[in-house]
Amino acid sequence: MARRSRIWLQVSILGQKNIALSFVAHTVASAKRLADFPNVPTVSETIPDFSATGWGVLVAPLNTPQPIIQKVSADLSQVTSQSDLQKNLAELGSYTRTMTPAETTAFVHQQQNIWNPVLADIAQKQQQ
Repeated sequence: MARRSRIWLQVSILGQKNIALSFVAHTVASAKRLADFPNVPTVSETIPDFSATGWGVLVAPLNTPQPIIQKVSADLSQVTSQSDLQKNLAELGSYTRTMTPAETTAFVHQQQNIWNPVLADIAQKQQQ
């Protein structure tokens, strides 16, 4: 008799073409269903307002001049808006979200407000 295992996989594995695994994605943790995987429901369809996604941002050292930050931001926006790059990333289950430097700072602060209490709770439980 076949056994079923429940495992958590990072979304980026969903689009891999040559993976020697067999699994069925039951949910994704993003706030909305992924365009390339429309039949996979979100966790938030069961647990309202749930969202947990991986993300990365490009940061500069403190006191970097604003003209440099603006130039790098504009160049990065231009690169990440290229359809070939977006297509390749989407096939991996990863998507770009272009933000201004101010929006990026606000986003990082928002994520810190969400996850710092969770991390503090985990740390406290580990010390008990």
